[in-house]
Formats: sequence, structure tokens, C-alpha cells
Amino acid sequence: MKKNIYYPMMLFCVLATACVEDEAPAISDVITMKLSKSEVKADGSSTVKVTLELNADTDPTLRTVVVKSTGGSFVDGEGIKISTKAIKRNEKVLAEVFWRAPASSGKVGIWAEPELPEFGGLYVVSDTIAVVASPPKTISLTADAFSVYTNFDSELTLSGRLRNEEGNGVDKGTKVQLMDYFEDFGGSPGGSFRAESLNSDGESKVSAIYSPGTISPDQYIWLVATALDAAGNELENVKDSLKVYVKLKTE
Repeated sequence: MKKNIYYPMMLFCVLATACVEDEAPAISDVITMKLSKSEVKADGSSTVKVTLELNADTDPTLRTVVVKSTGGSFVDGEGIKISTKAIKRNEKVLAEVFWRAPASSGKVGIWAEPELPEFGGLYVVSDTIAVVASPPKTISLTADAFSVYTNFDSELTLSGRLRNEEGNGVDKGTKVQLMDYFEDFGGSPGGSFRAESLNSDGESKVSAIYSPGTISPDQYIWLVATALDAAGNELENVKDSLKVYVKLKTE
């Protein structure tokens, strides 16, 4: 729930121990926070614009605002923290930053305050962004070569990338299954997958290294990547395949 906390100038006068009547305030708290979205997908790339409005009489030398979050990151910031200076636009003193969604779902808190350590925690506004699941819609499978030697004489490095329905990333930890098949899909050559990283990382990528083992050369095989749901079941329409030629090393 949004919380906007505004401390009137009377409280400021007490804290500062001096207040001159009719003089423009030297400091004021952030009075509003506006988010361009209250919900985003856990795709690691979607952004939310955070707009902060300061009291119109804020001293120009005291307009730097610190914005923090409990997750995700700020564009052009230092991870979960960013400092920015508010400027006057159409009689309003505004600061804007952009926050980037993480690749994990959950609630993320956003809060802001003036960059004045002596008044830390007194002038704060906050809000919450709901980061919801980003399920896979597609997966693309690539290899570093289109052929491989039999008898374990070479290997292929396989890479997969998952995308959601908007073409952005998916939840970190989305599972992928890799399988190999003969050209007619009549069975598996029983090749070897190793160095498997089949839970998607923060960039929605998976990887593995493959060898077809000791099967006969001069034939094609299929390598198939399929995304899985949380229960480990195949997502039937979220798969991709590669056709690879197996040959014999002669040198």
C-alpha cells in the first residue's frame, strides 16, 4: 500500500531549531511518489518510471533525492540504490528514475528521501511493486557447430534462451529438458550431456555440453530442448530442435 508521509514546516522548525517567518524553507520532504506501473513480470528487463515531487519551495541546493528498492535494480544506478536531482518543470519540482524488474517474482518495496543524513528516515515516501511470474512462451536452441564426431572425439556446446509472450525474459530457475533422438525420432542414440545448467539464469539462458557417444557415423540426429512447468511436466509448445550430423574422425 502506498505511504506518503508529510511533515509540516512546524516540525522542521523544531528539528532545525531555527525558523524565519516568511522565509522560503531550506528543506522539505518528498511529498508524493508516482509509479508508472504497479505490476510487472519477472522478466529482468521491464521498467517502471518512478516520479517524485518535492515541495515547490525546496532550496535548489537541497533537491537531491535518494531512491532505494528491496529488489530489482535502477537503470543508471548502483543496483538497488540511485541518487538523482529534482528539477523545476511547470512550477513543480520533479525527480524521475527508472527501476528495472528482477527475474524473480514477489513484492518489491520502493522508497525515497532527501539526501540529508542528519534527517535520515524523517522524510520518506514509499510504495510497492508486484513482480509476477513470467512463464516461457518460446525457447531457442543453438550449438557451436552443425556436426560432431562419434566415439567421443568431439563435443557440442549447446545454449538455450527462453522468452515470455512479450519476447522478454522468464523467471529465473525455469527448467529445461534436453534430449537426443535418431533422425526418424525412433529412439535415442543415448548420447552424453554434461556440464548441464538447465535452470534458467538471470538472463533466461541454459546450457550443456553434448557428445553422441559411440553411435555409427554418417547419420543425422536431433537435439531437442523443452521447457518444463513447475511440476516438471513438459510445456508441449515451448520447444526447439537442432539437426546435427555425426561423422567419423579420420585424422
